[in-house]
Amino acid sequence: MKSCCVALFMHIIFCKLLSKSYPVKTLCWSILSNLRAQIFNQIHQNSVCMRKLYLMLIPAIWISTGCTKSVSSEENNAAQQRADAFSANIKTHKYKPVAFYSDKPIDYITNDTEVRSETDLWIYVKDYIKDDINLFNPDGTVTIFQNAVKMPGNESASFTMRYGASVVNKEVMFDFVDYNYVVSHYKLEQFDDAYFTVYVDGPSGSKLFSKFARVE
Repeated sequence: MKSCCVALFMHIIFCKLLSKSYPVKTLCWSILSNLRAQIFNQIHQNSVCMRKLYLMLIPAIWISTGCTKSVSSEENNAAQQRADAFSANIKTHKYKPVAFYSDKPIDYITNDTEVRSETDLWIYVKDYIKDDINLFNPDGTVTIFQNAVKMPGNESASFTMRYGASVVNKEVMFDFVDYNYVVSHYKLEQFDDAYFTVYVDGPSGSKLFSKFARVE
C-alpha cells in the first residue's frame, strides 16, 4: 500500500511536467506509463489478497454462527420438552406443600433484632398455606382448597388461579401463587411422580425452595 501511494505521488508530479517542452514530454510519458502500470499492479494485488481473505473468513463465520445457533436451539428445545413433561405430570393431580427451605444458612426475617442462620424455613410458612390442597386442572387453572385454616379475609372453601410452565432464557419457569395467593414466577428445580420442587432467589444469594407432595 505504501509503494502504491509513492507511485501515485510521482504520477501527479509527472503530469505537471507534461506541460513543458517536447523532449521532457516524451520522457515524462514514458515514465508516467511505467508508474501507471505499477499502480494498477499494486491495486490488483491488494484486491486479490483481500478477496482471498474474505473467501477464507466466510466459512469460518458460517461455522461459528451455525454452532452457536445449534447449541442455543438444542438447549431451548430441551428446556421446552422438560416444561411440557412437567405440565403433563401435574395435570389432574392434587398436591400439598410439605417443605420450605434454603440452599444455605440465611437470616430469613431481616426486620427483627434476632439474627439467625438456618436452612429449614417451614416455621415461616403461613398456617393457611400448610393445609391447602392444590388441584392442577387441564385448562391451565389451579383449584385451591383452603380446608380448615383459611386466609384471613378470604373465607372461600376453594377458588381458582392460573398456573403454567414456560421457558425463559433456557430455564423452565413455573407460574404459581405465593403465600398471598398472588401469581408469582418460580424456577423449576425437579419433579417426579411423587413430588415437585420450585424455587425463587432469596437473600444473600440464596435459593428458597418450595416442595410439594402429590396426594391424589
